Amino acid sequence: MKRFWVAGPLCLALIGAAYPGAAQDVAATVQARHAHFKQIGVAMKGLSEQMKSPAPSLADVRGYAQRLDELAPQLPSWFPKGSGPESGQKTHSKADVWQKPDEFAKDAAAFAAQTHKLNVAALSGNLAAVAAQAPAVSAACKTCHQAFRERED
Repeated sequence: MKRFWVAGPLCLALIGAAYPGAAQDVAATVQARHAHFKQIGVAMKGLSEQMKSPAPSLADVRGYAQRLDELAPQLPSWFPKGSGPESGQKTHSKADVWQKPDEFAKDAAAFAAQTHKLNVAALSGNLAAVAAQAPAVSAACKTCHQAFRERED
């Protein structure tokens, strides 16, 4: 009977690991993460274009800033355990995301803080304040990318 209590959970774990649905879940997680980062990229690009415009649209600036402020705090949840390079899924994320979770969380929190400040500036209607805050958001992106993202060649 003791063998069952030891071997039973082990067999269930192996069956769960081999279940094709698990691979599909990881693939969906990686796809969703990629889609979220695309949304961040669209917002960053749109914000940049508006700020370079001779007559930026405050409504558009507010929309981009709000979207960044909504997405940034969610970022850590896009990296559940098992969704990194070891999953076999194509990802630009370094294993360091999961190996250095405290550092990753710190960098993600810094990005969220900077995007929130950007949103506050946008909501105030002060485009000069938005322009002043935008480089801090970009710097926070760059910090995380340098530490936790594989370079694309």
